[in-house]
Amino acid sequence: MSDKVLYDYLMKFVGTPYKWGGDDAVKGYDCSGFAIEFLMAAGIAPHGYDASSAQLVDFLKSKGGERTSIPKFGSLVFYGNPINHVTICLLY
Repeated sequence: MSDKVLYDYLMKFVGTPYKWGGDDAVKGYDCSGFAIEFLMAAGIAPHGYDASSAQLVDFLKSKGGERTSIPKFGSLVFYGNPINHVTICLLY
């Protein structure tokens, strides 16, 4: 998926409500629900996959994901100790 396609796809969700535990474009997403939407669209996560932010780290490791201190466009960025938040890097 090109950066432009990814960016355009993610921008379609601007204005989507926040909902704790949410995983629906109409009812709302929480941080991990939105990250999973992104992973499903990119073909990384299977349709219907569900996980917390912390569980996403293990899932991505199992898929060969790499940890870096400098995220690049499209990277998932995790916060907290223990991990309790995830977002998508859209900056270069």
